[in-house]
Amino acid sequence: MTLRHLEIFKAVCEESNMTRAAERLHMTQPAVTRAIHELEKHYGVILFDRIYHRLTLTEEGKILYARAIHITEHFSLAEKELRNPDAVKTIRIGASITLGNYFMPAFISAFQQKHENTRLYVKVARGHTLVDLLRANSLDLAFIETYISDPDMVSRVFSTNEMVLVLRKDHPLTRREHIMLADVVSWPLLLRQPGSVGRDHVDAVLKANGYECDPLWESASSQALLRAVKAGHGIAILPDQLVHDTEDKCDLAIRKIEDVSMVRKNTIVYHKNKYLSPLLKELIADCQKETGDGSLFQ
Repeated sequence: MTLRHLEIFKAVCEESNMTRAAERLHMTQPAVTRAIHELEKHYGVILFDRIYHRLTLTEEGKILYARAIHITEHFSLAEKELRNPDAVKTIRIGASITLGNYFMPAFISAFQQKHENTRLYVKVARGHTLVDLLRANSLDLAFIETYISDPDMVSRVFSTNEMVLVLRKDHPLTRREHIMLADVVSWPLLLRQPGSVGRDHVDAVLKANGYECDPLWESASSQALLRAVKAGHGIAILPDQLVHDTEDKCDLAIRKIEDVSMVRKNTIVYHKNKYLSPLLKELIADCQKETGDGSLFQ
């Protein structure tokens, strides 16, 4: 097997078609087909199911593709750096919603000031989306408000945050000295949309304590949920930093749910096969210093 075999295999995976892969690589279709057959013969496996003229990766093919995208990237990156060491470098960073709003802007600005010749691309999205992008090598690393338990990912805690209960100041629960989870679920819940990091945490806490999640409102916008709380539609569970940073919170009360842990771990996540360049290592170390967490590489 050679690097060229992997480049051809990667192109076929991404095009799901031998002819389109050949056009992309400026090769003949028989040459591409021959390279795939050589790979399959070399390893004694079938890499693609061929059904109705469409190629679908087998389980063995998926394993090889997961490695091929990182192997070919390492080689391409080495060539670029050796041929043009002064070229503008790009770092592709993902961030889940709250971290994207409240941590990333100042952190990225500080890093950019030290490295003016570096382009920092940032993608703010839901946690599951970011993991998919890391797996496809479309991002170098991601900052996510939860610990990612995925065998293909390295997940390093760099700080914590807490989910809090948000109510109108005149809500009956505000008169209680202690608010428990059983008190919370007896009222209409206003929650982030399914698939968001915050919603996943709330769902997990409710399920672990024997409750089903049946929110009255679901929204991708935390501000929409806060306005709904003010209007008296229910109570929300949101990240504490987001609520405290809200400009107009004079009509809101912020309380803790005392009998369950609503603390989440903020993590830096990257693929286990990702090559961490000196620049990426510096960015991670800067995050470590920014948050005061010395455990990042332990």
